[in-house]
Amino acid sequence: MGPRRGGLWSLLFVLQMAAEAAASQPCNKKYFCPDCIVCVCNRTYCDTQDPVVLPRPGFFVKYESSKSGQRLERSEGIFQDKSFVPDVLLTLDTSKKYQFIQGFGGSITDAASINVLSLTPNAQENLLRSYFSEQGLEYNLIRVPMASCDFSTRTYSYADWPDDFALRNFSLVDEDVMMKIPLIHRAKAMAKKPISLYASPWTSPIWMKTNEDWKGKGSLKGEPGGRYYKTWANYFVRFLDEYAKRNITFWAVTAENEPTAGLMWKYPFQNLGFTAEQQRDFIAEDLGPALANSSHKNIRLIILDDNRINLPYWAKVVLDKDSKAYRYVHGIGVHWYADFISPIEMTVGATHWRFPDYFIISTEACTGVHFWEKGVALGSWDRGETYSRSILSYLNNHIAGWIDWNIALDLQGGPNWVRNFVDSPIIVDAANDIFYKQPMFYHLGHFSKFIPAGSQRVGLTLVKKWQMCSLEHVAMIRPDGAAVVVVLNRAVFPPLSPLQNLNNYVTGWTDWNLALDTEGGPNWSRNFVDSPVIVDAANNVFYKQPMFYHMAHFSKFLPEGTQRIGIENSGWTDLEYSAFLRPDGSAAVIILNRSTKDVPFGISDPGVGYVSAVATANSIQTYLWRRPMDDVEKPKPHSPGPDQ
Repeated sequence: MGPRRGGLWSLLFVLQMAAEAAASQPCNKKYFCPDCIVCVCNRTYCDTQDPVVLPRPGFFVKYESSKSGQRLERSEGIFQDKSFVPDVLLTLDTSKKYQFIQGFGGSITDAASINVLSLTPNAQENLLRSYFSEQGLEYNLIRVPMASCDFSTRTYSYADWPDDFALRNFSLVDEDVMMKIPLIHRAKAMAKKPISLYASPWTSPIWMKTNEDWKGKGSLKGEPGGRYYKTWANYFVRFLDEYAKRNITFWAVTAENEPTAGLMWKYPFQNLGFTAEQQRDFIAEDLGPALANSSHKNIRLIILDDNRINLPYWAKVVLDKDSKAYRYVHGIGVHWYADFISPIEMTVGATHWRFPDYFIISTEACTGVHFWEKGVALGSWDRGETYSRSILSYLNNHIAGWIDWNIALDLQGGPNWVRNFVDSPIIVDAANDIFYKQPMFYHLGHFSKFIPAGSQRVGLTLVKKWQMCSLEHVAMIRPDGAAVVVVLNRAVFPPLSPLQNLNNYVTGWTDWNLALDTEGGPNWSRNFVDSPVIVDAANNVFYKQPMFYHMAHFSKFLPEGTQRIGIENSGWTDLEYSAFLRPDGSAAVIILNRSTKDVPFGISDPGVGYVSAVATANSIQTYLWRRPMDDVEKPKPHSPGPDQ
């Protein structure tokens, strides 16, 4: 295969004729670093995508986004003779059929609404069209918080009058009537396909809670079946009634957003704690009957709406046939924030196999949420890849849909009343009446635009000839009979290379196994990995891999006693580099170019002269020259340790 680069493709293979596609508008690019590209939109211009048009029989359409700047760029190709076999072959297997897809979308929170409405009317239209129209991502799912959440500017519920068990003072607020509801109507008006909405509560009115506070550890007072639980269930119905009066109906509600949050001491924003057992009993005795006996009896009820680490236990408790709750439940919602400690096969996969009649849907995700991350990272391709990897992993494990968090945030990642700032696919700069479409936006588009509701996942077999293949993929059959394959090519590099470590005061770098077999072992637990040298004992040969030669650029030229020295960059580059003085007085400079393009550069040593050079694409180079011995510093002896 050729040089590898970060990229994402959506391919449509179709069985019918269609009209020509309308011309799309290209991305107006702005760079925040060499690979940090956003598309800038304002009231007069915004990039658009073609409405999906199926090609002629025997042809396919490819949409590509890449780290180098492509954004859903369309091209056509023709199917080739079967005799051609590439290094990596993906084979569609439509005999294997899996879950049907509900869709993809985002959340219209108070914060998102504030940001959209902070733009001038034409810029607002461009933003909403980017998400919901045929010229955009064609979102078909919208999540709506029931009253306030952390992405609000204040705390409120719809029934803040104490002890109002009859909910006589229940009423929507300005955030609903003036912001969220008008935006939902505008989104639905510009969408060609139906939009499904679901609602999630963060907290009850605080007079219903054990701690009588918005945050901290708190649950409903009393017990399931009691008046607090009954009132809270009726609160759901009243919310749906009030939105219905304004011509908005909901496809689903979740029983509670992140119910485990309310079980934590000092939790920093709105919550309402439930254990799995409490949610089961609340649904069985209160919420389920309240919805079933209302005019919203056809609404879907989703349980959990929390991190997947709670599965499959949560589902086992709530959906057990011995409980009365299972008959009211339709689906299970999961969040992605603890995915790194909860393998998908052991959580989502295990839940699907035990409860195949309930859909599972990813109900919230965002980047920049962890304490070690920056809230907004403009133009981050890595965050876009994180989205695609999550969606592909979830789709390949029976998820029916994937919903992003805020559809728009400001430059800080808010507003958020507890300063819990995060990132978003669209970032609004209200002062300049512009908004930025980030790589996350286009990564989401590779799914939302081409996999409509009613699509079904089918088998996709990988014939892997190239050992280092890092493709991730999924295949769907759409309701119109077209096939869709989404492929992510994610360049895989070590989290910290020797070069990065050395630039951060590391004094050495030791690889793991010197040599492994062609499987990556032996290893008694089958924890197979890679190695710079791979041994094929059956043929009495071994293979030196690229890792071997990358290591040599350090081990061969940086002997013990070498000292790292300063090296300054006089311009903007994505090259990685480090400089050293060897014990023999010579200088060594190591240059790494991970990009797919050649990069001209120079090296200046005031004591010697100037080198004009080119770092070829995807290369590592080591430069070595003699220089005056005056700069050589003898290494200091190590201080003896406690055992010496």
